[in-house]
Amino acid sequence: MNRNSENPFYLVSASPRRGELLNRLGIEPLLSPVDLEEFHDPALSPEELTLSLANQKMTLFLDEKGPPGPGETALTADTIVHIDGRHLGKPRDRDEADEMLRLLSGREHLVSTGFVLITGGRRFGEYVSTKVKFRELTPWDREFYLNSGEWHDAAGAYKIQEKGEILIKWIKGSWSNVMGLPISRIYAILRDNNYWSD
Repeated sequence: MNRNSENPFYLVSASPRRGELLNRLGIEPLLSPVDLEEFHDPALSPEELTLSLANQKMTLFLDEKGPPGPGETALTADTIVHIDGRHLGKPRDRDEADEMLRLLSGREHLVSTGFVLITGGRRFGEYVSTKVKFRELTPWDREFYLNSGEWHDAAGAYKIQEKGEILIKWIKGSWSNVMGLPISRIYAILRDNNYWSD
């Protein structure tokens, strides 16, 4: 079950949250972010867009590093919160974060993560979506959460794995997907491609 340290797992992301999720599988990824100037094709659905962005990141990573060697693995991912035809990215400031929380309050939205995984010499590209419904947020609720500072660097202005859980009424689908990586699906692909075999 142990992986040889000579066979690195490259996580093409600067997200500590995605790294934490991989840690739960016993994987210590090498964080290898790329500086991508994202191209958003307006013809794509939100789900397709996440996969397109993950593919863009993988292409840039491979251009810089070259293809993974035997036993090496690489993973890219992109997560989008969407509602009413809008993509909610990371808020620029507190006012924009408050605007996002107002929009999500008491309503259902979708969180989609697209990922590209290269392992065992094979390439996989998929997306996973999770439905999330917020509670009705009072002005005090929003102020309390905004004061936590968690809205920084968070798509949709919240982090479900931290205090952001207090905003949630229910979710349908993968909890870890809302955090930024559908870890059950990643595990299944790695297992089926003998990632943990000696």
